Amino acid sequence: MNKMRLEEAIESGDLKEAVKIIEDVGEKLDHSFTPILSRYLATTNSVLLRNVIAITLADLGDSGAVLPLIDLLRPRE
Repeated sequence: MNKMRLEEAIESGDLKEAVKIIEDVGEKLDHSFTPILSRYLATTNSVLLRNVIAITLADLGDSGAVLPLIDLLRPRE
């Protein structure tokens, strides 16, 4: 899978493509995507994208995703 393709989909607003890629990452348990998913989890304004990323990170079970997931639960100011 291609991280650059995911970034392009997110940055261009192609949420359908981004969700498809993220779901594939979760199915294949590709831990190499954890940093990019964590970054977009913290920065996206899309509720849909944030939810899909959070579910995928939880599925991956990567310890690097714990803090971004905890931060997601904190109230935003």
